[in-house]
Amino acid sequence: MKRIIFFIFVGLIFSLFNYAYGHKKELNILETTNECKRCHLNSIDFSGKDLSEFDFYLTNFIDANLTNTNLSKSYLSLTNLSGANLSGANLSDANLSGANLSGANLSGANLSGANLSYTELSGANLVGANLSGAKFYGANLSKAYFDSIKKIQVHHHAHF
Repeated sequence: MKRIIFFIFVGLIFSLFNYAYGHKKELNILETTNECKRCHLNSIDFSGKDLSEFDFYLTNFIDANLTNTNLSKSYLSLTNLSGANLSGANLSDANLSGANLSGANLSGANLSGANLSYTELSGANLVGANLSGAKFYGANLSKAYFDSIKKIQVHHHAHF
């Protein structure tokens, strides 16, 4: 029994070390190349950072803190931002096509000119977000929260 507990403990320590090392390695790539394709940056805190014009193709940001982060003109196609906090973030002219933003907090975010085609936005909070010029072709906006008086012009192929 002691032997089993020991191996479980060693396995947990190794997993935590590998997880921390993986984040450090990916953050180093991000800092040196301005891209992090296919990275796993779940639950990481990038609040207030300038990540404009970065390439995050297929990156996981599940439950990440991106509050007030500048992601303008960034390539976020097919990223997983489910549950992420993007309140006050600048996503103007960003490419979020095919991204998963289900349950994300985008309150007060600037999404002007952003490409949100085929994006999953179910349950997302978009209260106070700037959506002028944003493209929602094929996007799923079911159960998304908007300002009660905000008018949004959405292509007829968006799903509510």
